[in-house]
Order: sequence, then C-alpha cells, then structure tokens
Amino acid sequence: MTGAPNNAADEAAAGLDLRRGLVPRSIFADPSVYDLEQQQIFRRCWLFLGHEGQIPNTGDYLTTRMADTNIIVCRDVDGHVRALVNSCRHRGNAVCRTDGGNSRTFTCPYHGWAYDLQGKRVESGGLINVPGMKPYYNDKLDLNEWGLVPVAKVESYRGLIFGTFDPEAPTLEEFLGEMRWAIDMILDRGDLRPTPGVVRWRSDANWKFAADNGGDNAHVQITHRSAFLAFSKLNGAPVPKVGTANPGFTILTKYGHMGNFQTGLGNHKPDLSKGFQFASNTGMEYWRNRPETIAKLGPLKTSVMRYNINIFPNLFIIDRLFIVRHPVAPSEMEQRFTALYDASTPEHVQAEELRTTYRRLGPTGFLEQEDGENFIESTRGTSYSTVMDRDLNYAMGIDEQEIVDDGQSPPRITTMLNEHGQLWFYRNWAAAVSGRPWPLPHPEAKVEAVR
Repeated sequence: MTGAPNNAADEAAAGLDLRRGLVPRSIFADPSVYDLEQQQIFRRCWLFLGHEGQIPNTGDYLTTRMADTNIIVCRDVDGHVRALVNSCRHRGNAVCRTDGGNSRTFTCPYHGWAYDLQGKRVESGGLINVPGMKPYYNDKLDLNEWGLVPVAKVESYRGLIFGTFDPEAPTLEEFLGEMRWAIDMILDRGDLRPTPGVVRWRSDANWKFAADNGGDNAHVQITHRSAFLAFSKLNGAPVPKVGTANPGFTILTKYGHMGNFQTGLGNHKPDLSKGFQFASNTGMEYWRNRPETIAKLGPLKTSVMRYNINIFPNLFIIDRLFIVRHPVAPSEMEQRFTALYDASTPEHVQAEELRTTYRRLGPTGFLEQEDGENFIESTRGTSYSTVMDRDLNYAMGIDEQEIVDDGQSPPRITTMLNEHGQLWFYRNWAAAVSGRPWPLPHPEAKVEAVR
C-alpha cells in the first residue's frame, strides 16, 4: 500500500469527500464525466489487451478494445507484439471484423485499402495497396503516410499484454508497481496458458461500479447467497453465514491498484475425488500438491485462497480470470475475459478448472449474473434527479486500519472487510481526471495512513 496522494483539490473538484467516505452520484451519470474519463484516463493509462499465448505465431492476431476504440493486437515477422487501431485511414471503416486468427494482410471491405499485418514488406500496419492507384490517384498517394494508426506503447509483463495511447506514460513495470507481487503469485502457481476463444458481453452499467466492486468483500455473503445455496446442493459445499469475517488482507498500491486476499488454507490439499468445490477449485488449488511450488511462493502467498484485484483503471482479476470492463457510454460497458488454466495438470483437472470458471463467471455464470444485476441497478439509481444531491456512502472501516509491513508483501491492511480499496480507487480516479501529469499521483510517498 502506498500513501494517499495530496490531491484534496482534485477530489473537491470532482465532488468527492473521501475523508468522510462520500462519493457523489453524478460521477456515474454525467456524460461530461464520461468524456473526461475517456480523455484523461483511457487515453493515458495502461490497458490490458490480452495474453501473448493467444498470438504465438507470426501473423496471429486478436481484436479487442481500449475503452471506446477497436484495436487489433498482432505478432509481426520479428516476433514483436503490435497494437493497431482497427480503423481504415480512408473512411474509418473497420479493416478486421473477426475476433482472431492468422493473416498476412487486412483489406478494408469498403474500398479495398490493404494493410500489411505481419510487417514483412513495411512496418506492421503499413498501407501496401490501394486499388486504382493510377486512374484514381494518378500514382500520387504516398502509401507510407497512410498506415493504420499504432497504439503508442505496447509492453508485456510475463505474457500479459498492455497498451497505452500516451507516449509519455511510464513503463508498464513502473505502472504495475508493487501489485506485481499479486500478479507473480498468480502466475507462479502453474504453467498458465490462455483458453481459446473470446467471451464478451455488454451490461447497462457504469464501469466504475464494476471496478470498485474489486475491493468489496462485504457483498459476497449477501449478493451471492443464492449461488452458494446452489453450489451446496451441487457438491455439499458449506453455505457461508452472513456476517462472517473471513481472514485476509487488503493491498493498495500506486496508480490506484487495489486487491483483497482471503487467507486460511494453510497446508490444506484439495480432495481431487470430490470434483468442483466452491471454496477450493480443484484445478485452481492443484499446485498445493507440489512442495516445490509452495517453497517458491513462501508462507504468505501460500496462505492466499482467493483474491479480487483491480488494476487501475478497469482490469479485474479473480482466480485466473482477467476481465476488462470497457466503458462504451456513461451507463454501458462491454466486458471481455481472458481465462488462464494450468497446462501442467492432468487433462481431467484442466477440464474441471475450466468448467468451474465458466460456471461461476461470464455472462451465464452464477456469480456474474448476481453482480451484473447489482451494477445495473446501482447505475440506474445514480441517474435519479430526485436524489442526485444525496451522496453514496463508502465509509466502511474508514477510521480503522492496522498496517503490516513485514517484507512478505507490499504493506497490507489486516482485514478485507473495509472500503479502503474503493476510496483508494476514487482518490486516484480524481487525480487522473484532473489532468495531472505523470506520474499519477506521487511516486515518492511511503507507507502511511490510507486517509
């Protein structure tokens, strides 16, 4: 956890009063706030694009979004990962309309402008052919000037691909900062590879409700009670009692990242004969059978059973799912997820892990349907003019925190049941929309009170 940025003026300008845990409804409903977010957050921050395992070969590509912009992510002839705006330089049409595949070129279906995907003849995304060059353009069109627009910076961290439109943004490693501790914990638990295919869906919800839910553990036993009851009937898993305070901790790091980590398994090994278990996904926990993995992780990481992480602004990580919430309007978002599985486990364990993943999350998942309905209704509730002057309350545990800094992790708050993560998200959100220059906010702050 890093200290709070000195941006009280930014918070006041946005209508926030985070010292009291108050967030105005207007930031979820106002179209001008959405436009400001597009400019100051999504044009500047590093955004998750996918996994390198999805495009292993020259000419492989996938399509995704960076907020409101369609993007092609591809691998060129030199093995480099590129990201290009999926918009023809002639009339703006999409040059690729498929989710992924392998190709040498992309040709716009409108007027036939063709672009080199692999970078064999010109730089990846360069314009290589225009029908009718002589009769239409008198051979005077300079192809070198009309290639697809590249994303300013593309970098990977351990196979996770991110891009930013801002050439002045810090390196990806700097941006991820101490939250790499959690990413490393996840990736060190097996030989993780992406599943094939694309899962995406849209919701009538503001992206920030989904993002701040990444730091919310108080809703789990209430929102997901019906799911727990269903899981209990499925495999006998116990139903958590409402109000139970599960052991765990909260980590907050620079640039607005936050995570909650539930602990308590210790040396527990899953009973693989029982198949799916909600508390201990068979595939997810298979690594606990490997002493060398436990030794590598160390006691604290080994004790972590579950985690909810939000990489600012809009990447949610739960288990081995990387879910991006792309805002497409003040009250609409598109969600896409990249699921990883442990390829080093037996095939039946891999199948069980993936079955569990899709049963729980995604557009038909037990948990996602319940969360999604909350995001939609919360968004709807922030548009009521009759209560627009009544702030939302984010004050859970605001005056209570115990910070441990023992070198096993970034400094951590010794409970998951608080709203420090949400306050941290909105504090950094306010700094970002204010238009502050990089770094956002302060890089020099040491561990101190969250408030």
